Amino acid sequence: MTNSDPTQPLLGNNPEVVYEDSYIRVFQDRIQIFYYYFPIGTSRTIYYSDIEWVKTSEEMNLGVLQFKTWGMGLANIWWPLDIHRSPCVFGKSPQLIIKVKGWSTCAGASCWKNPDMVEYIKTKVASLS
Repeated sequence: MTNSDPTQPLLGNNPEVVYEDSYIRVFQDRIQIFYYYFPIGTSRTIYYSDIEWVKTSEEMNLGVLQFKTWGMGLANIWWPLDIHRSPCVFGKSPQLIIKVKGWSTCAGASCWKNPDMVEYIKTKVASLS
């Protein structure tokens, strides 16, 4: 399934999928971040049981220079490709920051269609602590 509009859902017939847009797929037990690896753009899967903590960009008080369309800005966060994450839309949608156990760099992600997914993911991670 392809869709260039990240605000439109792409949910298929998989009952494990809770949320999906062009940049992230949220399952009941894991997150799949699309376009994660540079330069080939393959996905990264992170299981909730492997996550140390989850915060929003607002909670971390990130400034515009700490974001990047793809790669690492001036923060220890790796951002997957997201053409809608740029200074011109800074602050319009909370960005998800994920600290995975054993990783030195955090993973960033966007949930454009449903920012409430950030709270869903936080709840899932907290329930495993």
